[in-house]
Amino acid sequence: APAEDWGWGAPGAAGEASSPAPTTSSAGGGLTASTDPAPVLASTLTHAWLPARKTHRTDALRRALHALGAARALVFMNAAGRTHDTAHKLNARGVPSAVLHGILGKEARKAVLADFEAGRLRALVVSDVAARGLDFPGCDAVFNLELPTDAAHYAHRAGRTGRAGRPGVVVTLCEQREAFVVERLAKRLGVSIPEARLEAGRLEMGT
Repeated sequence: APAEDWGWGAPGAAGEASSPAPTTSSAGGGLTASTDPAPVLASTLTHAWLPARKTHRTDALRRALHALGAARALVFMNAAGRTHDTAHKLNARGVPSAVLHGILGKEARKAVLADFEAGRLRALVVSDVAARGLDFPGCDAVFNLELPTDAAHYAHRAGRTGRAGRPGVVVTLCEQREAFVVERLAKRLGVSIPEARLEAGRLEMGT
């Protein structure tokens, strides 16, 4: 199957990616050869990826939220325009949710952040730009509903949980054919991102 538009290249015939390992450029602009050090992730974080078809991803997210018992979770997406649909679906399934993206006005952003901090929202569906530089006290889980574009973006998202030595969980939802992207992220970041399974209301993580 052809690769999506993450810039990682398509998998080769033997399952290996046909493009060089992903790195971030100091000048930005995507994945280019670089000698920049890989981003450092907190040792208190647990990482996993969960197989989920694109059409069923929001429901898999809801089930994973319940399985982890996450009280405050950030759900990352790559485009602000898709955040509203995801938040709407979560709300319809009994998960109090809202969106946070750059289009929101200042007062609306303050209100959403206050609701999240107070626990009135269980999930906050966000874009990378909106979450940059913000602290989310009490965030106990991060979900990548769409794959980050590179290791730096993954580290930025993951860094919103597990703050000040607290534990945190980072779960990436993607299709089996996208697993090579997760493998590249894990290699670049020097962490283990095992496959997880939802079994009987529990999120079983491999090692």
